[in-house]
Amino acid sequence: MAYRILVYSPTMEGMKDFFIQTRAELTCVSTTSLWEDLINHTEGFKPHGFLVFCEPGDESIFPQIKKLRTHPSFKGTPIFITGSAKACDSFDKELSGAADLIMTKPTSPAVMEQGIRRYLDAHAPARPKTETAPAAAPAGDVMNVSLDDLMRSFGDDPAKKSGKKHIIVIDDDRSVLKLLKTALSEDYEVSTMVSGNMAMKYLKTHTADLILLDYEMPIESGPEIFKKLKDDPADSKIPVVFLTGVSDTLRITDVLKLGPQGYLLKPIDMNRLKQTIIEIVG
Repeated sequence: MAYRILVYSPTMEGMKDFFIQTRAELTCVSTTSLWEDLINHTEGFKPHGFLVFCEPGDESIFPQIKKLRTHPSFKGTPIFITGSAKACDSFDKELSGAADLIMTKPTSPAVMEQGIRRYLDAHAPARPKTETAPAAAPAGDVMNVSLDDLMRSFGDDPAKKSGKKHIIVIDDDRSVLKLLKTALSEDYEVSTMVSGNMAMKYLKTHTADLILLDYEMPIESGPEIFKKLKDDPADSKIPVVFLTGVSDTLRITDVLKLGPQGYLLKPIDMNRLKQTIIEIVG
């Protein structure tokens, strides 16, 4: 049986090895520092513990944890932190007593997993383990879901109610996901995904009017995801716009050969992005 662990890290790199190496032992879902994501992941996923990857200079999660600790849905959930001694000290000073378990790096994912399991076994969490857990991603799948995404998961599609077009953003850079969701949510329903695998699973039960797809991603690249979309009759007609940080002529030619509806260079010009979206979906 696996414990459910909610995970926060300001960088994808920080949690990648942990997700890969603990997938058989822990059911993990990632979250962001956005308050709506933290609350809705807590209420929908019902984690046994919250793991925070502390990075020097990142304090965006601190005020959220202060509020989270007193929220009825989170109250009593243990907080585990990992990072350099300096980063963990900073967390502990700012949020005195918030961490139930501190795992100072360097430490391996296996040791972290063992420490988390021992803590949870010793404290006998009241929440049931994964057999009776709410529907969630398979162990090891990285999720980045907002309130609207959770509503869709339970069959309530806000896009249908609001009449807004639905855009999926696929990018392994969490800062890009947060930026685009914030910039576009006023006019569109926006779902963010950190991997093509997650997006393909999502599209089995949901639809989209446009996909913004990062060209270069680890594990599975943008072109590989694009090909999967075009090979699936149900998804093949969804317009795709590539987001790429590479501006040399040969690379742009490679992008255009795939036949997307467009491409945009990073850092993203928001005015150009919005104009591109209007031209494609209105």
